[in-house]
Amino acid sequence: MDQAPSSVPTAADAAITPMMAQYLEIKAVNPGFLLFYRMGDFYEMFFEDAEVASQALGIVLTRRGKHQGADIPMCGVPIHAAQDYLRRLIALGHRVAICEQLEDPAEARKRGGKSPVRRDVVRLVTRGTLTEDDLLPARSSNYLAALAMVRHGETDFALAWADVSTGETAVIDVAATALGDELARIEPAELLLGEASRAALAEMKVVLPEAAIVIADGALFDSERAAGRIATGFAGHPVDPTAFSRAGRAALGALCDYVRESQKGVPLALRPPASERVAAHMAIDLATRASLELLVTQRGTEKGSLGAEIDLCVTPGGSRLLARRLAAPLREAGAINARLDAVEALAEDTLLTRRLRGELKAVPDITRALTRLMLGRGGPRDLKAIAAAVAGASGIADRLGALSQAPAVLVAIGARLAEAPAALAAELLAAIDDDPPLLARDGGFVRHGYDADLDAERALASQTREVVAALQARLIEETDVRSLKIRHNGVLGYFVEVPAAHGARLLEPPHATSFIHRQTMASAMRFTTKELAELEGRIAKAHDAALGLEQAIFARLAAAVAADTERLRSVADALAELDVAAGLAELAASRGFCRPRVDDSLAFAIEGAAIRWSRPMCARPARCSSRTTAT
Repeated sequence: MDQAPSSVPTAADAAITPMMAQYLEIKAVNPGFLLFYRMGDFYEMFFEDAEVASQALGIVLTRRGKHQGADIPMCGVPIHAAQDYLRRLIALGHRVAICEQLEDPAEARKRGGKSPVRRDVVRLVTRGTLTEDDLLPARSSNYLAALAMVRHGETDFALAWADVSTGETAVIDVAATALGDELARIEPAELLLGEASRAALAEMKVVLPEAAIVIADGALFDSERAAGRIATGFAGHPVDPTAFSRAGRAALGALCDYVRESQKGVPLALRPPASERVAAHMAIDLATRASLELLVTQRGTEKGSLGAEIDLCVTPGGSRLLARRLAAPLREAGAINARLDAVEALAEDTLLTRRLRGELKAVPDITRALTRLMLGRGGPRDLKAIAAAVAGASGIADRLGALSQAPAVLVAIGARLAEAPAALAAELLAAIDDDPPLLARDGGFVRHGYDADLDAERALASQTREVVAALQARLIEETDVRSLKIRHNGVLGYFVEVPAAHGARLLEPPHATSFIHRQTMASAMRFTTKELAELEGRIAKAHDAALGLEQAIFARLAAAVAADTERLRSVADALAELDVAAGLAELAASRGFCRPRVDDSLAFAIEGAAIRWSRPMCARPARCSSRTTAT
């Protein structure tokens, strides 16, 4: 795995500026990461980081000042385009530390002309800790995994993995002989393990995904410290560490600590971990998995795989769930038949299925939106997505409720969808505009009429002319000076101007207490009023005030969403399950598939079969036979 170079100067070197000393100090505590150092509207990189990024991104390498007599290499990317550059760096295997300005430059100037703006790393971005939609595959999971090895007489292994973007978390104890197969099933974007574990597995000839490996300090896998790390990682949902083996605790603790460090103190958004068993799903060895081409062909493409052939899901969440099911087929006949009952019921009612699929297609992917909001990284569009999804879920629940004699799986899905927080969705829909910006800091996302104070500030910010005209009309009415005007210039700001002949009237009672003389000219006199002065101050601050009110509204709504996390996640799970069932029902109906009857026997019987394909038969019969069986 490519990593950022570590051979950079230190802050102790002589003759460096305060800003460069700050950069080097921050870089020193984040080794192995390219440091995106915020300077105004750019993220800058220096020294070898700049050379690596310049080559990787194809951007110009420049110079900034000197260090020990040599020019300092520098390159930068604009803030507004940083996501695209970040995506390219992560795809190449680099890890990036995002260093932001934590104060206004004006505050730094108060400490002296050479004082640097306070900065620190707010997030470590790696392939396994991504949360942004434009950095992630929409229809597949993105796993970070940790592999722990514990020796006590014999060697035990355990895997913990999580999709940080959805919160899905799981732990499994696994024998060394099955480890390669389980890693092939999970396909982690990053795999954390200690050097001792890697050496032991190499000796056992276990195949590891080399491109994903991150060698971590062995202390990260300390099983004695794991309980505290697990408690911190799942603070909102207490998890009993004793429910896992010693190796399982070590793997889960390492995973939590790595994610916590990547988020730099932000509470984690992981779901309580599922405890999986290797025996619960079909064992598929590495060679067989590659031959079956379940999710990826032997050419490395999704197109042509079993997943691509049968995935008719209309939501990203449904596609992710189908991929997980294909990667780990069930072995228990009861669970298999329960899923088939749902598919059969929907396949027999094609009208209902098409209506459900139409409604599901309009439902946004709320799982990742919810995670971003919980991590403090979400925006108005995430709130809008959650509102639309909950509203859609309620309608789908009503449709499922009309089914007579529905199978247990569909009944359970309908019950969970019926629990969708409708009041929360109504509040979000009332608050968020139809076309909100991506970021809350941009403002302009709260719907007009939702908050009276915000509307008033917006009126001052965007309708200054109308506000001033209304005040002018009232002052004319009160003074009976029809030629009174409210004007503005760069010296006086806003002022009241009347012809010189009328000026004396404003200097006498009853107006003298309201009008304050500012300037006398040959043909006019200028005044201000307390109300006008307050209005001027409010106009100057109106934009900032409006933005502050919007951000407060956003924070309140995001907190309300976070408080309903469990119900929202349950809704998201139910929508994904329904999408998979409806997609398979559509597949069965359109291609004339028959339902298999599954039991616990070893019998395999086919009666009156006819093979139907929607494409030409494969030239390799054995491969086609395997695919038919898997389907």
